[in-house]
Amino acid sequence: MTPFAELALVLAIFVLTPITLFRVIREPLTIGSARLLLTLYPVAALSALGALALDQGLFSAVIACGWLIFTGVAFGYALARALPRSTMRLEESCIDAGLAYLAVGGVWFVAWRSGATFAGFEAHTALLTAIHFHYAGFVSLVLCGFAAREFRARDDLAWRMLRPAAIAVVVGPALVAIGIASSSVLEAIAAIVLACGVAVFAVVVLARVVPLRRTRVSRALLGISAIAAIAAMVLAVMYAVGGLLGSPTISVEAMERTHGVINALGYGLCGALAWLLEPPRAAMLDRRPPFSSLASGLRVGADFFERRALIATNSAVRGLVDDLAQFNSVEFEAGRVAQPIRAFYEDTESFDLRLFPRWRGAARRFARRYAGFSGRLEQVHYALSAAEGAGIESRIVALDPHVDGRAGVRGWVRWYRGSGRAIYVAAYATHRDSRRAYMNIAFPLPGGNLASILRPQNHGADGIVLTSHTDPARPGDEGVYFASALVPIRLPINETIFVWTLVDASAPRDLVARGGPTTVAVARHDAWLLGMHILTLDYTIDEASALRSVTTGA
Repeated sequence: MTPFAELALVLAIFVLTPITLFRVIREPLTIGSARLLLTLYPVAALSALGALALDQGLFSAVIACGWLIFTGVAFGYALARALPRSTMRLEESCIDAGLAYLAVGGVWFVAWRSGATFAGFEAHTALLTAIHFHYAGFVSLVLCGFAAREFRARDDLAWRMLRPAAIAVVVGPALVAIGIASSSVLEAIAAIVLACGVAVFAVVVLARVVPLRRTRVSRALLGISAIAAIAAMVLAVMYAVGGLLGSPTISVEAMERTHGVINALGYGLCGALAWLLEPPRAAMLDRRPPFSSLASGLRVGADFFERRALIATNSAVRGLVDDLAQFNSVEFEAGRVAQPIRAFYEDTESFDLRLFPRWRGAARRFARRYAGFSGRLEQVHYALSAAEGAGIESRIVALDPHVDGRAGVRGWVRWYRGSGRAIYVAAYATHRDSRRAYMNIAFPLPGGNLASILRPQNHGADGIVLTSHTDPARPGDEGVYFASALVPIRLPINETIFVWTLVDASAPRDLVARGGPTTVAVARHDAWLLGMHILTLDYTIDEASALRSVTTGA
């Protein structure tokens, strides 16, 4: 029975993998691991061929490591795609999981070629496990991801059906493998869950995707793939139920000849060819926001930009932006923002701030420790009391875009008037995607920078809100990331900044009450970690010329 299984693995390595990867990597030059995948594949395929040509043993396993390295790079590519993503995209998550499972398949391929017992399993079981992760793990998930791409902008029954099905196909391969290693009951249940998830995708493809294909050949191939998937999953459920009840209805040999062949040739090959001929209409390119290249040492401090010679001496700036209108989009209109607020962003040098920090909930227990750490670092260092935050100095400087890597970048440095200790040192820039413009802020840290990408919206009568929270209807670049030389990582952090004039009825009364005779606007900055509200920073925005002429001690 081994030749059938070996041929299925050969098909996966030499045909299905290059076809599906070609369609996944739409812009290979945007991510280094994508370029490496394209370069490595011919060498990895030759390595796999050499391992298959040799008898099982140590030498065959060593040669097979070329394929393992390739699948490891595929895992790295999955991380490079997933970690910067600002929102959970069902279709791309399926593809990312498939790329990750391919690496597991590579491990089991080497284990099979060694001919030795691996993790308590004999060589033939290792072969079947390698096939499982190449097909159910990699090929099937990528095909499901392609199908889900067709529904990205829709909110109908088909899309709602795909959501639970996607969870099933993502976790199913791992649960089946765990069941094989631990419990036949878990294995059977996991196989049923996985089969049902794939079957739902196949039904949706037949009903909603196949009719939309432009060419007859593409429609035929995708239709055959969907029908084959349903047939293969019916056999899988029958086999799993038989095993669960203790009365097998189909033998392992029969499953290999029927389920295996239908799965490999019908579902996998026809599906891959269909998407190769006509790609998903809503494919998401591997695009990422522009990140600053700034990083710090163990201390940032208010003189960071001077120490690093980052200040552009041939230009002068006074505001965080030159013109708030550069953020105009369908969801933001600068003309609706009150003049004092607009002036604050365009002429920041003319204003002073007073800070009133409030740590929230469980975060209060760690506030003092955090303040000790951030105080030594002199970055993102928020006061523990309103008294310390009452006097804040700040300055705006133009920065060298060649060092930062972003255009039009300027630094905003804020420090406590009494201690001279930096509150934060940030490099501000803007960028656009196809929908909107973003405020792109980088806080230098050891090893990289904390990047906060905020989307502006009108708020209240004439206020503004800047938020990193993803817009579920129109997801974009917004988010908080750690940007390093390796890969940007989307962090489980969010922040929202509201700015109001004093006469705006939506402004919190307690915040307005903190204002003085020179106050022109107030702001509230809320931060969340893992969905928990951890910090509120209240600000009053005062005319600098007036405020600096008096002693402040609020």
